[in-house]
Amino acid sequence: MFAERLKELRKSKKITQEKLADIIGVERSSIGKYESPSKPVIPSTDIQIKLADYFGVTVDYLLGREEKPSEKTDSLSEKIIKTFNGLDDENKKIALEYLEFLASRDNQEK
Repeated sequence: MFAERLKELRKSKKITQEKLADIIGVERSSIGKYESPSKPVIPSTDIQIKLADYFGVTVDYLLGREEKPSEKTDSLSEKIIKTFNGLDDENKKIALEYLEFLASRDNQEK
């Protein structure tokens, strides 16, 4: 299950095994072993967490314990939310206006 899900996630992001290996800090051959349909190697917990974080899914999804990938908040989003929640009401309003401006600008560029 792990091998199939990892390969599917990697292909959905349109990245090579080599690129994924660079991102999570392993050898390209390790990714090949993780994706092997006949003899998949299950990576260490640390690597599983890095993969789950990169793809925005849970480790349970990668391991086949969940049927659907969960909506997982990435660490940057969590940091933004935590920082936002620490602002007073006036600064929250300013921050929200700026985020809305950035979102509209980003949508115009697409």
